[in-house]
Amino acid sequence: MPRLRSLRLLVGAALLAVGVAGDVRWARAGEDGWQLERTTPYPGVEITTMRRARPPLVVHAVRISPDAPVDLRPVLASSAVGDETAGRGHETTSSMCNRANGIVCVNADFNACPGCREPFGGVVRDGRVLRSFNVHHEQLSLGERGLTTERIQWSGALRASYAWQHRDIAATGLSIAPGRAFASSVDIAGLNVRIGTDEVVAYTSEWAPAAPAPAGATHLSLVLSGALVPGSLAVVSAERVNTSPIPANGVVLVASGAGAERLDRFWEEWVTTDADERVLVVETATSQPIETSVGGHPVLLRGGQVLELNQRDPKVHGRHPRTLAGWTAGGDLILLIADGRQPGYSQGITLVEAQRLLLSLGASDGINLDGGGSSTFVETCGSGRCVRNRPSDGHERRVTSALAVVAAAATTATTAPDQLRPPAAVAPVPTSEPAARVPEPAMAPAVAAPPSPPPITGTPPAVVVADLPAVAAAPAEEIVAVASLPSAAAAARAPRAGNPPAPPLVPLEVVALGLWLAAVAFTALAAQRWVRHR
Repeated sequence: MPRLRSLRLLVGAALLAVGVAGDVRWARAGEDGWQLERTTPYPGVEITTMRRARPPLVVHAVRISPDAPVDLRPVLASSAVGDETAGRGHETTSSMCNRANGIVCVNADFNACPGCREPFGGVVRDGRVLRSFNVHHEQLSLGERGLTTERIQWSGALRASYAWQHRDIAATGLSIAPGRAFASSVDIAGLNVRIGTDEVVAYTSEWAPAAPAPAGATHLSLVLSGALVPGSLAVVSAERVNTSPIPANGVVLVASGAGAERLDRFWEEWVTTDADERVLVVETATSQPIETSVGGHPVLLRGGQVLELNQRDPKVHGRHPRTLAGWTAGGDLILLIADGRQPGYSQGITLVEAQRLLLSLGASDGINLDGGGSSTFVETCGSGRCVRNRPSDGHERRVTSALAVVAAAATTATTAPDQLRPPAAVAPVPTSEPAARVPEPAMAPAVAAPPSPPPITGTPPAVVVADLPAVAAAPAEEIVAVASLPSAAAAARAPRAGNPPAPPLVPLEVVALGLWLAAVAFTALAAQRWVRHR
């Protein structure tokens, strides 16, 4: 009997070892390695949390397959780019994510100025330019050429054309030749940006309910034939106004200094002409066709090459929390947050380290977004949207804009989503088990879930332990490669257009269970025979 008890203990220990080995979620990858936890909250969307002990660093990344049925949508604080009305200030990333029905969201562009709530660069959503671009600021953009990090230029003008039909010059005494045509224009310096000296700037309802009203400015209210998108739009009505409420389907031109003088001459010509025909249009254009865009700076990688950083740029130096965006040559989009300024938990990274981190994740291109206390990573949770990372302020900072990854079929009351890629016919992964949370104290949801959230389901986390090199003695600008993050298994799981992966004939879990049961039965039979012969 003692031998049988010992044998049972041995078999039980073996079974426990097999069971634990099949269910391990966390393990150390060496004293100075990384711990990785992965979840799949939506088809083609994989979230990975990476933790390193020395130097302490925590990174949260989402990788989006090019065929994932999702859209990438910029979200503006309070749905505006310039309104500073009381109660409509900055907004937290989780609140914006909730309004957009986001699966995953990160903060986006920098503030244009201390205390204001305008993004530093341009904003494009659904092909509409909501704010024109800063010539000194790069843009993370999606358009006909795919994802780019180039600087974008915007131009605009108010144009009038006049024509006179054949006239009896002798009867009228006029010296106008038959069929004569004439055109004039006023250049528009920007869209939904702060007006400078001697400029004409256009404002739409995305700015605020009313346009700015600087002293001595000229205001011209225009109702357009459609939404202001790149191209030429006819002006349905035009009116010189003293106040500046913005028409729902129009713009208000605000002109200052010499710009006001140019607009005044243009308007005087328009209202006093005796032309038989006159046409007024607003023309706008961008340097390249784009559907979605937010600002960022500086560009870190381009075409697989590490770009030289401007050492005089204060953003370059020091280890700080960072928000980064990049993509691989195969089309995977990567959004990530590196926590920082928290000794013992996560110290942050330099931009040189950010370049190497993006490269280690397989990115060929990448750009830096707003960092520091603004860096926030939000994902869906049971009660709405929860902050997954630890913002360095100890709480969410209110910011100007966010980037939301939303289900392609989702809509909001404000706008339709931008399409990240042509959506594949992939249904949400059915599960009765919610996606596992990071084993860190999560911040409470900032807002409740919307009445009709998108169908968000997911799979339990699949943790990969990578055998990574030690980094305790690495120079300050070194970052270790996380070579296992773009794993072959993840690549195999990602659906590809025109070549969807065939499901296995028998689920691997069933095969593993069968083998395990066979091993148990064989061991028990051998033990029984051994005891009988003894």
